[in-house]
Amino acid sequence: MSSKRRLHPLAIGIFFFKRLRELFFIFIILLLPNEHLNYELAKSLALGLLILIMLLSVAKFWFFDYQFTNDSLVIHSGIFKKNEIIIPFTRIQNVRNSQNFLLRPFKLSKLEIETAAGGADRAEAVLEVVSNEVKTELFSKMNHGKSMTQREKYYQTTYVMGVRQNLLRIISTPGREIGYLIIALVLDNALDVIQMLVKNRTNILEITSNINNEELIFILVIGAVLFAINFIYEIGKFYNFTVVRTKNSLQVSQGLVKRVTKQIPLNKIQTVIVEQSLLQQIVHLASIRLQLAGSQEDDEGLDDAVYFLPLIDINSTFILLNEFLPEWDLRQPNYQLTATETWYFMRWLLLMVPSTLVIFKINPILGMLATVLVVIYCLQRIFQRQSQGYELSHNSIWIRYYSFLNRRQVLINRGKIQEVKYTTTPFLSLKDVGQITIIAKSGNNKLAARQKFVKLDDFVKIQKFYLDK
Repeated sequence: MSSKRRLHPLAIGIFFFKRLRELFFIFIILLLPNEHLNYELAKSLALGLLILIMLLSVAKFWFFDYQFTNDSLVIHSGIFKKNEIIIPFTRIQNVRNSQNFLLRPFKLSKLEIETAAGGADRAEAVLEVVSNEVKTELFSKMNHGKSMTQREKYYQTTYVMGVRQNLLRIISTPGREIGYLIIALVLDNALDVIQMLVKNRTNILEITSNINNEELIFILVIGAVLFAINFIYEIGKFYNFTVVRTKNSLQVSQGLVKRVTKQIPLNKIQTVIVEQSLLQQIVHLASIRLQLAGSQEDDEGLDDAVYFLPLIDINSTFILLNEFLPEWDLRQPNYQLTATETWYFMRWLLLMVPSTLVIFKINPILGMLATVLVVIYCLQRIFQRQSQGYELSHNSIWIRYYSFLNRRQVLINRGKIQEVKYTTTPFLSLKDVGQITIIAKSGNNKLAARQKFVKLDDFVKIQKFYLDK
């Protein structure tokens, strides 16, 4: 058992600037000229608030300590209300190690310790500023006393994503800003058209000339700025993304301004997810994420899923998975395709194409946007029909399905499946065709994998697999 320790003294400054950031607008209000408040009094209040923040930061540092026992991490905190947190090393699911530009020169780190009790959106305990030696000691305790050097003798498998791959990943996975931009463009002009029709009751062609194209240009500029900001952020966030396999865990490091390192125990991995955006399907690229037990951050679309291999060639997926996770004995699934006639997937084009022509005649800009959406819809439906399917094994099912424009391959353990549903319509039921939905427990949430326009026979097979527990 080690003695009680305090955080590094730099933690006082971190606490101070965090609280200062939270109260920033109060200082702005106090220091800006205000006819309702004497300026000298405002300066005195601002100075007093600064002193109070500093005293609270020192007190928070002084009343916080931690120690390593033989089997757990013990943390004491609180100024007026004393708190004690005991976290057994066996219950730690992940340790996020981050270094911003202030901590890196001093070889210091921030450790966020995540357990199932911490919830989906926060760590159970945080060591705000500690030395890298403390980080190494914690990882050693989690791995039964073996140092990083000892553990790395077992496996030397490493993945590093370079700058070129990072750029290709960003380009092939358009950010949410593009969707927001299209929605804004459509809604902005659609509302204008509706308003003019109601108020003026004029001819549709006359309305077209009154639409303010300057607003469209403004929205396009805002969208371009948002995309540029997102582009820079994504480059920094995934800079030098590195994965190292050790004996009992995966160590994932990423980030330029703020370097984050996650230690992922192998026994906390629940599900493997292979995901492809629409563009990645065309150029045969993919990303792999891992579903973990307990609390993890939300990674853009899948709750509790963390990036494992952000960009790889789709043909090397299972080669890399077996190098990093040989215990899982994963192999390329031989999918039983479930799609039926092409007509079911493409029938909405009978409505979409004429509607697009009408929109194009009303407003060419909106017409071009609608055309792009129709083309994307067609590509998605074609890929979906060609690839959706499943493969059953003794205790698990590989299922390949679509979520909006993304194609996902998910490995689901039989014990995690909560429900298998089959829905249809009166017309489709005549053909024994419907939709299968597999609902499975995924981290702290649920995962719904859907297969569209599937024969009833496939549902019977999957339901039998689910019921034969």
